Amino acid sequence: MTTTPVSASLYTSPADPNIQAKNMSTKDFMNLLITQLQNQDPLSPTDQGSMMTQMTQIASIQSMTQMQQGMTQLGVDQQMTLGQQLINKNIQLQDSQGNTVTGAVGQVKLATGTDSSGSPTSTVELQVNGVLYPITDLQSVLPDTTTPANPTPPTP
Repeated sequence: MTTTPVSASLYTSPADPNIQAKNMSTKDFMNLLITQLQNQDPLSPTDQGSMMTQMTQIASIQSMTQMQQGMTQLGVDQQMTLGQQLINKNIQLQDSQGNTVTGAVGQVKLATGTDSSGSPTSTVELQVNGVLYPITDLQSVLPDTTTPANPTPPTP
């Protein structure tokens, strides 16, 4: 059986900006490994050391994926905590068109969806003046105007 070597350039980012690079998932890696095993030369099989290295790589990929998911969830949790602290506070944000929006936060919402690879995503949104904005649009928290910044102490 004749095999053709694969160039490393197949796994680098394409020069054409219209083509998106795709990260290899664990499923893709397993499919590649199974294909490699199915098509190996029976007279010169893959050695056990190479197999162990590949299995270690799979475990490493799975661990990194779980850690990345945990860190992403931690970020969402922190944004949700911040959002809850902003309820009824006046804030200033910049919307997607570049307009400055000022108002009190009336509600905090966790919006869920999927990204281009089908992975679940979560975004924290703030409701200001009846419109939902991503918390990442937040620019500043405005001072409370009901309490003076330097209150005068009561006189005895």
